[in-house]
Amino acid sequence: MSEVFESKEIKALIDCLDLPIGVFTPSGDFVFGNLHFQKFLHKRGAIQLTQFHAEELEWVAFAKKRRIFWHDLIDSMESENSELLVTFTDSNDLFACKISEIDLSGASCYLLQMKEKESPSFQEERVLARGDVFMRMLDELPAMICAADDHGVLKYWNKLCTEVTGYTKDEILGDPSVVDKIYPNPHYRRIIEEKIYRKENGSFRHINVDVVTKSGLSKTISWNLVYTHHPVVKGAHYWFIGTDATALFKAMNSLIESEERYAQISKASNDAVWDWNLKSNELWWNEGMSSLFGYDASEIVNTYDWWFERLHPNYADSVNEKLMDAVRNRQEFWSDEYLFKRKDGSYAFIFDKGYIIKDEQGVPIRFVGGMVDITSIKEA
Repeated sequence: MSEVFESKEIKALIDCLDLPIGVFTPSGDFVFGNLHFQKFLHKRGAIQLTQFHAEELEWVAFAKKRRIFWHDLIDSMESENSELLVTFTDSNDLFACKISEIDLSGASCYLLQMKEKESPSFQEERVLARGDVFMRMLDELPAMICAADDHGVLKYWNKLCTEVTGYTKDEILGDPSVVDKIYPNPHYRRIIEEKIYRKENGSFRHINVDVVTKSGLSKTISWNLVYTHHPVVKGAHYWFIGTDATALFKAMNSLIESEERYAQISKASNDAVWDWNLKSNELWWNEGMSSLFGYDASEIVNTYDWWFERLHPNYADSVNEKLMDAVRNRQEFWSDEYLFKRKDGSYAFIFDKGYIIKDEQGVPIRFVGGMVDITSIKEA
């Protein structure tokens, strides 16, 4: 078949083309190549062109990052995009390869045209290819990741964002009105927008935001955000990495409400309510320590030793031993009666009862209780 290309006119015509062109048999054996193609082959070690086979070249599918051979080029003819972007294992040069079937002297052959991509275009293709892998990785990360432009219109929205909010990419991306749905309260929306949209290049900021999901639920999202330019997602300058902190904030609010109720109850009680942190050894008292025993707030020291030093000597060792046994044995309750010294030096007869709080492993971490003045009862 090579005799078809023996004509000087035809060879000259093909050699004038400023791109590598080669002809191969259906099995991949080299038939003919213009000067550009022959230089291309020589550069890659093809010395005896008459014995050269297409599979001796190691091709790399640029988008898929895998080696392809002759049969992959053949398959590309059947695809909608017959132009295949490839580079080679020994070079960063990018080529757009197009293969087509031709008839030479009654025999079927394949004509391979290779157009080298311009450098800026190649760089753009490389960025896009890397970006495609990068975006797929972002989609699979166990964190909420999204991005918005300077006007607050969302440009990127990963899988976990959809799972948490219920809004899909199709519903969220490019729609300015979706912000009104996520933040339905206009006053709150203005506050959030003022906190988010600051052009502070490269500096990470943290913000907690209450959003309304597609199903109408309220959730708290803890975001880390940064203002930066990304080469793949055009216009996406504000990038958010977040966690659904709804359960955490509910627990915190519940704890705060519990502490506030505890403080109010303590104020209303006539007893000397106490809270002993067994880890830090700090012992907190309510106002009953002042009202019952006359001590000024400035005189009260929040330690176990301060309380122990005011026990009557006849009771101190016995009370301390029983109390420590309760902690060591991980009891639930403890109670005892003893004499406690007032500020004026007199003693009050006390009934003291406490409850031991334990962690998940059953280890005592806090001891809470109250001292009741039963002096009048004892005197009666």
